[in-house]
Amino acid sequence: MDSQKKMLSNLIFIICISIIAFIGINLISCNFLIPGSINNANVNGKLKNPPPLDCKESERRGYETILALLTTIIALKARMDEE
Repeated sequence: MDSQKKMLSNLIFIICISIIAFIGINLISCNFLIPGSINNANVNGKLKNPPPLDCKESERRGYETILALLTTIIALKARMDEE
């Protein structure tokens, strides 16, 4: 049982690091227009079918997904701690 709790703690840590990495990558991609990124191609008009989502919408959907995963893992850990 302790190994499962340790694994869940490690999983929570990995998800938190993923959230920080996601924020950083999204910030760099949207604000600095990295050559080769889809945002850069969209701004330069190189896409025939531009994506319907802007940076803010994409960022919001990413946050929701990652935070939902984090909430689920924390709830699972809390349930295991009760037992």
